[in-house]
Amino acid sequence: MSEKLKFELRKQDDLFDRLKKALTNYKKSPKERITATYIETKLEALEKLCETFFEGHNEIAAAIERSDKSKLVYFEDDVYSQFEDVYSEYKTKLKDDLSAFKPTRESSSGSSYATGYSETSGCEVKLPQIHLPKFSGGYEEWQTFHDMFDSLINKNISLSAVQKLHYLKSCFSGEAENLLRNLSTIESNYSEAWRQLTRRYSNKRYNSNEIMKRLFAQKSITNQSATAIKQLLDTTSSCLKSLENLNVNISSWDVIINYLIVSKLDLESRKLWELEVNRLEPEDSVDYLPTWSELKKYLETRFRTLEMLEPS
Repeated sequence: MSEKLKFELRKQDDLFDRLKKALTNYKKSPKERITATYIETKLEALEKLCETFFEGHNEIAAAIERSDKSKLVYFEDDVYSQFEDVYSEYKTKLKDDLSAFKPTRESSSGSSYATGYSETSGCEVKLPQIHLPKFSGGYEEWQTFHDMFDSLINKNISLSAVQKLHYLKSCFSGEAENLLRNLSTIESNYSEAWRQLTRRYSNKRYNSNEIMKRLFAQKSITNQSATAIKQLLDTTSSCLKSLENLNVNISSWDVIINYLIVSKLDLESRKLWELEVNRLEPEDSVDYLPTWSELKKYLETRFRTLEMLEPS
């Protein structure tokens, strides 16, 4: 691996950590600090950070062969998808909070402020300043692309079908671009384009296998580390949510997920978890099984504790 590629990968990890820290710090902000100007400043910083991350991802993806991706932790852990999830959560919260200060902006603009769209009279449309997901035709990319595009564009009732098709085509490259190349950008072709894409790439078995591979391939933690525990928690939560989005029933998976995640923890964290289970266990109970929600709450408490103990 070249030194330049190593540098780019380290930079992506740093940007992801900065994004998660920014979200955490914003949630802890005192109410008196939350003003419209403060939120708008945070939104600008968020977009700059995300633009840098997406550019870095494109450079990394272009620098290596598809067959070599499985050898890199960056692609194995699907850091790009995790980044998008945190980015979407942070941006949604910022825009929701901002709407409380500008309640009339939505009605005056003629469309949803939360998604950044505005329409004028007739056919003139002000296109959104928004980073749409990119898709080149890889099955492993499809579910992330589908979910984000569906929420941002497909379900946006303020957009016409021809606008949606314009945005859809702008997201593609490679095989996916070739699939829709012969469809002209007219109103009646949007539903056909979306149907072709879902028929080609919505391979539920393949997509669920990729998610399971990512879930079970997580690395074991050898030393106490707040960052490692957060990564383990975030990746697991992301995988489970992705499976739910595929309509996979995971309601009875708690005992499996708990065993998997606890086995990845460092020795001290496992000891403390056993103490926590003893505390949670009802008196005189011999068949108590902790839930994933209980383990998740413990992991959140554990990494916060380690963050307080780690030197600045």
